[in-house]
This record gives sequence, C-alpha cells and structure tokens, in this order.
Amino acid sequence: MQKTYSPLEFEQQIYTWWESAGFFRAQDSSDKPPYCIVIPPPNVTGALHMGHALTNTIQDILIRWRRMQGHNTLWLPGTDHAGIATQAVVERELRREGTTRHELGREKFLERVWVWKEKYGNRITTQLRRLGSSLDWERERFTMDEGLTRAVLETFVRLHEEKLIYRDRRLINWCTSCRTALSNLEVEHENHEGKFWHLRYPLVDAAGTPGEEFIEVATTRPETMLGDTAVAVHPDPEGELRSRLHKLEAEHCRNPQELQERDEAVAALRGILEGPRLAELKRLAGLIGRRVLLPLTGRTIPVVGDVHADPAFGTGAVKITPGHDFNDFEVGRRHDLEIINILNPDGTLNENAGKFAGMTVPASRTAVERELDEGGYLVKVVEHSLDVGHCSRCDTVVEPFLSLQWFVKVAPLAASAMEAVRSGKTQIIPPMWEKVYFHWMENLEDWCISRQLWWGHQIPAWFCEHGHVTVARSTPDVCSECGSRDLTRDPDVLDTWFSSALWPFSTLGWPDKTPQLATFYPNAVMETGFDILFFWVARMLMMGTHLLGETPFEKVFLHALVRDADGRKMSKSLGNTIDPLDVIEGISLEDLIKKVEAGLPPEAEREDRRRRILDGVARKYPEGIEVHGTDALRFTLAVLAAQGRDIKLDISRISGFRAFCNKIWQAIGGVVLPHLPQDPAPVTDPAGLSLPDRWILSRLAQTVAAVNPALEEFRLNDAAMAIYQFVWHEVCDWYLEMSKGALYGRAGEERQEAASRVLLTVIETSLRLLHPFMPFLTEKLWQELPRRAGDPESIMVAPYPKTGDFTVDEVAEHDMIQLQEIISTVRTIRGENNLPPSAELSLKLHMTDPAAAARIAGLTDYVCSNLTRIKDLEFVEARPPVCASCPVAGGEAFVPLTGLVNFEEEIARQKKALAVAQKDLSAVQAKMSNPKFTANAPAEVVEENRRRLEDNAARVDKITHSLAHFEELAKGQG
Repeated sequence: MQKTYSPLEFEQQIYTWWESAGFFRAQDSSDKPPYCIVIPPPNVTGALHMGHALTNTIQDILIRWRRMQGHNTLWLPGTDHAGIATQAVVERELRREGTTRHELGREKFLERVWVWKEKYGNRITTQLRRLGSSLDWERERFTMDEGLTRAVLETFVRLHEEKLIYRDRRLINWCTSCRTALSNLEVEHENHEGKFWHLRYPLVDAAGTPGEEFIEVATTRPETMLGDTAVAVHPDPEGELRSRLHKLEAEHCRNPQELQERDEAVAALRGILEGPRLAELKRLAGLIGRRVLLPLTGRTIPVVGDVHADPAFGTGAVKITPGHDFNDFEVGRRHDLEIINILNPDGTLNENAGKFAGMTVPASRTAVERELDEGGYLVKVVEHSLDVGHCSRCDTVVEPFLSLQWFVKVAPLAASAMEAVRSGKTQIIPPMWEKVYFHWMENLEDWCISRQLWWGHQIPAWFCEHGHVTVARSTPDVCSECGSRDLTRDPDVLDTWFSSALWPFSTLGWPDKTPQLATFYPNAVMETGFDILFFWVARMLMMGTHLLGETPFEKVFLHALVRDADGRKMSKSLGNTIDPLDVIEGISLEDLIKKVEAGLPPEAEREDRRRRILDGVARKYPEGIEVHGTDALRFTLAVLAAQGRDIKLDISRISGFRAFCNKIWQAIGGVVLPHLPQDPAPVTDPAGLSLPDRWILSRLAQTVAAVNPALEEFRLNDAAMAIYQFVWHEVCDWYLEMSKGALYGRAGEERQEAASRVLLTVIETSLRLLHPFMPFLTEKLWQELPRRAGDPESIMVAPYPKTGDFTVDEVAEHDMIQLQEIISTVRTIRGENNLPPSAELSLKLHMTDPAAAARIAGLTDYVCSNLTRIKDLEFVEARPPVCASCPVAGGEAFVPLTGLVNFEEEIARQKKALAVAQKDLSAVQAKMSNPKFTANAPAEVVEENRRRLEDNAARVDKITHSLAHFEELAKGQG
C-alpha cells in the first residue's frame, strides 16, 4: 500500500472493475427480497451539481446497504429528454449558425436534436459514475426511447378514453420568447421594484352615461385594463372584517414576535372598522349590479360582488381581467364574464387592444398610462415591490395567456393518490411533508399537459377539416367521427412531467406485464428533493395508482436543499455554486475563476458586480480547491443530510472528512496491516480478552446496533456520525493506542495473537459498516485484508454487519469509562501545565467513593502504561503540596509539579503571550467598531473578522486563566 492517501489513483479503476464484474446487476426473478429505486432522471442537457451529488449519494447509500443485506437491488438509471431545455440548447446552436428551427423544418430539427443528444447526452451519466453510483447501467432508460414512448402514448389514449384528458381554452403560463405553455416549475419568481397605478372608473347610468361618481382600482399592469370585463367588490365587507378580527383575537401566539404581529393585524382591522374606510367599503358593496365606464375603450363593465376582493387591501375594489390573471379567470367563471385576450403569442398586443395593437407590453404600458393621465382617469402612481414570474430558460417575463390546450382532469386521479398516503401504503419522510402533500392535492387545478414545442412526445391526436378530434395509439387512416381522410396531427408535444410521471413503471416495461415489473413494482423508495413533491412525486402517485391500481413506491424520502456556507441558494448568478467534480478532483484558483466567470448570466456582466463575485471566489478559495476524492464528499453530504434541514455546505467540512479518510488510510496501512493474523479466524472467547479488547468489541456491537435502525429510518446523518465517532474516536484514538504494546509483542505472544484477531474483526467490520458511505476507500482497504476461502470478491457484496453479530459488555464499558476519565484527566493536566508528553508523572487519587477506588485499583496496569507515561499510582487522603488537580468521578486527581515546572519562566511566557493576544484583540475590535468597515466591506470579510474577534477574545480569556493558575501554584511553592 502507498503511504499517502491519493484517491484519484484508485477510484476510477475500482469503479470500472465493479461495473465490468456485474456487481450492480439486478435479477428479474430471485429468491432475495427485491429493493428498487429508480433514479430521478436528470435532464439530458445537465451537468452534475451538488443537488445531484446529494440525491445520488443518498440513493447509493441505501442501495449498497440493502445489497449487502442480501436484497435483490435494482437502482435504475436514466435521463429525461427535458423538452424545453434541450430544444433551447439546440436552438441557440442554430442561431449561432444563422438559421432557425422553422427554416430547418420539424423533421430535420428533430434529427439535429437527436444528434446533439447522442453527442452530449452521456455527460451526466459519466459524472454519476465518478460519484460512485452503483446503478444497473445495462437497464439505462431515456424518456423518449421506444418503450417509454409507447407507455406515454398508451397513457394518453387510456386517459382520453376515460374522459380524463380533454382540450379547452384556458389561462396558462406563457413564454412569449419560447412561444410555449410552461409548468409552474418552469417559472422562476423574482422580486422587482414596480408600481401601483390607481385608476378611476366612472359609474354610468342606465343609458350608459358617466356621472361624477367613480370607483378607484389599483393595478401593477395598467395595459391589461384594455381586457377588463368587470370590477369586483366584497359583498359584505363589514362581516368579512369582523370575522377576521374574531379569528385573530382567538389566535394563540407562541412567541413575542407572533404576538406583536397579531396585535398589529388586530389594530389594522379595528382601524378600518372604526374609521371612515368602512363607509367607503359599504358604498362599494352598494354598487353591485351597477356598471362603470372602462376608460380608453368606450365599453361599460359590471360591478360584481365577489370574495376575491379583499376589503382590507388596496381600495377595496379590484379590476377583473379574466384573460390575463389566474385569480380573475376564476372570478370570471363564477360570474360568467366575457374573457378578452389582448396579447399575441409573441407578446405584442392584438386587435382587441384597439389603437395599442402591435405594441410590446412595455411600450403599451407607457402609452396607456399617458392616455389615462390625459383623460383624467389616472389618480396616482406609487412605488411597489412585486413578484414577477420569468421563464426559467430564457428569463422572459411570463404572461398569463388564454390558449387552447390539452388538460388532465386531476380530481379523480388525486383521490386514489391521497388514499395511498392516508392508508400508509406510501409513507412520506419526513412526515411534516404529508400535510403539504394533502393541501396541494386537495386544491389541485387541472394539469395543462400540452407544450408548443417540437422536441418531446407529440400528442397522439389528429384533426380533420371539420374540427373533429381522433385520438389513437398509431396514425389513423380516417376521422373517428366523420370518416374524413384529411387528417392533420396536433403539432404540440406533451409536458416533460407527463412522461416523468410514468417513470417508476414505464422503465420496468409497462404497459407490458414484464418479469421486472412483477418483481420491482412497487418501488421500495422514491428519494428526491422536497421541491418537486407536487410536480413529480404527486403525479407519479396519481398515475401509478390509477393505471396499475397500486402505489408506485412504498416510501418517499424528501431531502432538503444544498445551500452555500452562508445559507444562500446556490446560483450561477451569485457565483457560489460548487461543482462536485472540482471538489473530487481539485481545481486551481485560475481555472475556478474562469469557470465561475463563464457561468455568470447576462445580468451579472456589469463590471462592478462581476468583479465583486470573482473577488469573493478568490478570497474563499485562495489556493483553489484541493483534491478531496469522492468518499470525502459523499460522507460530508451524508453527515449534513439531517431530515428537514437545509444543508449549508462549506468546503472546510469536506476537508475535515478528507482528514477522516486519511486517518483511516494511515491507521490501517501504517499500524494495522503489519500486525494482522494471516489466518483470519474470528474471535471465539471474548471473556478471556483484555479490557481494551472486550471494550472495543462491545463498542462495535453498540455502533452496529445504532447504524442499522438509523438507515432504516432514513437518518443517514446519525448512521454516518455513529460510524465516524466509533472509527476515529474509539478505534483510532483509544483502542489502537492502548493495543500497540500488545500488537508489538510487548505483552506476550498470547496477548499479541488475541489483540491481532480482535483488531482484524474490528477493522474488517468497520469497513463493511462504512462501505455504503465511502465505497472506494473501503473497497481499496478491504482488498488488503487477510482473506479466507469463500470470502466475497468485493466488499460491496459482503454481508452488512447486523445487530446480534457482537455482544455488548456492560462491565467492560463501565470500566473503560473510568479508565478513559483518568487518562483524559492526566492529558488535561499535561496541557494546562505545559508538561511534555515524555515527562513521567506521579498520579495521586483522593477517592470518596470506595467502589470507584476499587475499580481504579484494578486498572492500575492500564493507568501506569506507555500510553499515559504515569510511573506510579497512589491513593491519598489529602491534597499533596504544589500539585495540579482535576475532578474525577468519585473523587479528585492530583499530579505533583515540583521539579517539573519552572514557575518563574512559565509566568513570564504567559505574560508575553497575553500581551500579544491583547494587541491582536484590540486591532480587530477597532476594525469591527468602525461603522464604515462593517457597512462597506464584503459580507464574507465582515464575517471573517467577526470570527477573529470571537477567537481572539477566547484566546485572551484562556491565557488570563492560565496565568492566574501558575501564579497561584508559584505562591504555594514559596
């Protein structure tokens, strides 16, 4: 074995061997219990990011653990065709070539996309291999491969036959650049500084003539008033406000902040109910049934009573534009209002906008504002921050748009999906997400599944010249209604989430009844991010329970988000993303800067912002990112993956666990391997072993007993930390140190033989425990251990340790706690008094507990050892002169210091150190008390100085106490 831990020298070699040897393969039929996870398919356009690293680390831990437990494990890989994302990438290529998809035509464009997919589509799967993912690559699927395409068509036809898929003109999210409908997940919301335009709509009489009375409304999009078809007011404003007040006053507040917020809300409601605003709200309610003049159009529109109008917000009256606002669309349906669309698909205003037709939205907004002002209809304009949706692909502002689309009627599907969770057939972990799941499912809107794209599953619907629709599994010859042969296929494709919703069973061969479907459906676990619980998990549950009559997975484990060290969402625009491959393989600062700069979006191109981002990267990674290897990254993610808590990822944490990898490597390569027995027979008689041997076997039993339940309950962080504490702090820090004498033969041949066998048992079992978390390091080291005939070829198919393999020894653990306390006490006294490790000490114990004294007396051989450098142990009745002391359970420990410490020199040294520490503290205090520094310096620099302030204050405090300690001892000596 090499002396240094160099993970890049063996990780890829080991993975290639695993894959070629077939260790990842599942069996379609087996006597072993099945355990299946289907990978959440990454976009074929994608590259590995920390979210992928987290989800695939978690899944691989579960799969490797179950494989070692003897399950027939299938971890099924695949990628998603990512309709809009992939089409956008290829269209960008075409634009660089000076052409468009429309010039190419649909057929040639799709050929081009397939060429791109074959060229770049395996990038993400190559990176998943680098992460150590033990996926069954022979079963890799793609959402547009032949089998999955057949499943998609079958689903569409079945649901259409059951009248669960229909076509309707409704309001949807529309990207005017991509010219397609978008799902909510494809809309990214940003906070913008905008405005509220307050407009005056005059009331008209029966003849349609406007008078002096008017209704004031407010809007953030004044151009949409051209499509208004009503004004809504609350029919019972006083009743609504009093109802809210009653609920607030009865509300229980859990903390002072909630109490303050409630009191402020109560005061606001009372202010309305007891002030002049209530009279205005009642006036508005009295206008229900009247009509107002819609400025600039000449149309009159009704005043309707609807609870959508909030009497506590704005003017109390709301303009209703059913064609351009989702809430207004619902109001329009309730009151049977006309729906007027004023937009073209390209985002310009259409003929319904009158003189403003042909203008872009920004241009029309300016023009409409000007004419409203000139006509006396503009009351005021106030600044207002608002949430604006943008297309996730092109950053265009998304418009609510009235369009003819295909929809899935979700209510019947949701019922069975909710029952699957309610009955416990599917368990959501952490359970707090169940409430969110039910809330979503009980308030579902029908699902818009059509997209105006070319890349994707084309909708299997054909139209004849009479407008009849024929839905079929294959191209029909004639119209199913009139027999016409003049048929045109719907050019739209299905939402990517439609095919993804079938993923747990389409990947196993459905709609055919295949052996793999029979074996692995339902899947054991669906592991994914909580942010797609609705968009993906809920839809898989709906489709699986409806189409197969059975829930698609037994458990849903939802992990949290990976954020940066400061808790911010990782984003290219912030320059704070961390590429997992850079962590694994390392990257220089120069290359890291280039990478971050290349990823900055257009809005970050301003020189000041770009420079600030890049300077921040240079400060955070002055030497770039060192090589950490895959195992350190995986273990870090596992340790941080506490249920329901976002991960704040700091490179220093990964470096800390790389040190753990190195500790294991050095311990096994440098200490353990030379002293292992060549005949790896198990330990047969624990009762005859030494205290350290019995203790470490008992601690191993406790660790195994903690790890398996933690993995069963998806507490991967607890499992990882249990192994970490055992291997580092109990095996390396204690057992190896206490056993070196026996291993080196200084305690006799029999003791050496026993210690070597215990050590082999502990190390080999620890590697198996650790393997799901650190697959490469454990495989490499496991191959170095002595083997018996018939042992598994790889650690990944060796049995996972289980409770019952080892026995807990309470006596050994109790004695060891006593011994560890004595040894730790001596180490503390050495440190506090600057005694060198080589100095031999006398230990005096004053014990008030006779039982504790008897136990310690029985441990004298371990107390007085090379590990402690204690030359003698004596029980005393009183405190010896000039000694250091420290409390222990049942008494107090003393170490005489006469002849060991020069108190004058030590006091002088401590005073000098204190002066330096106080000077450092004063410098940082001066900087942090300067308001200009804290206000203008980058946040990370301020935070770094805040940490320095805390560290220096602690250093001053520690030296001050140490100086007082030595001055007290010096007095005693005098």
